[in-house]
Amino acid sequence: MNLELHHAERALALAGLVQAAHLEASLNSIFITDPGRACDVYGGESGVSLCIKLTTDLVIHFNLLGHTDLVRYALLLLQLERKLARHPDCLQALGTGIDNIDKMRTFNPNQQPINDATIEAELAALDRDTLGGFEPHIVVQGHQGHLQNSCNVNRIRALLLAGIHSAVLWHQLGGRRWHLTAARKPLISALSNM
Repeated sequence: MNLELHHAERALALAGLVQAAHLEASLNSIFITDPGRACDVYGGESGVSLCIKLTTDLVIHFNLLGHTDLVRYALLLLQLERKLARHPDCLQALGTGIDNIDKMRTFNPNQQPINDATIEAELAALDRDTLGGFEPHIVVQGHQGHLQNSCNVNRIRALLLAGIHSAVLWHQLGGRRWHLTAARKPLISALSNM
């Protein structure tokens, strides 16, 4: 893989992470567990187009103050991914759980969509059973009435799994937290060409 393509792949993984942290619809990415390229996870750049602009604002314009909650969620997801990487048993449990949920949704005779409440509840339970014991816990800010709704809680937990998935991909592609500050030039170049 040439270096320019590698940087573009890494930028795409970062946009996927930002998208999950921004709570956009990125649940389908959880089930793409053996991609040939990063674009396969998100359905191409169009799959994360909403957050490529947001990621550009964060990386190119370094507008962190305008997106403090988003930056906090993304950095916490990166931190959780590093802790998860040191627990292969948990990684295996996550992989097995995701495969089982994928089979359940794939063989559903009603062909219910990915954002079906049952699938979100299964993903939330998997998040709780695997990542629930890891620190730091991500505390989502928002209106208490919305955060007490079980469907919303399940969706948030499922999106955290999507964020972890993107954080794993970001790291597999050579992305590191320090790239977000000290080595932004390749990311800026890749994002400028998206």
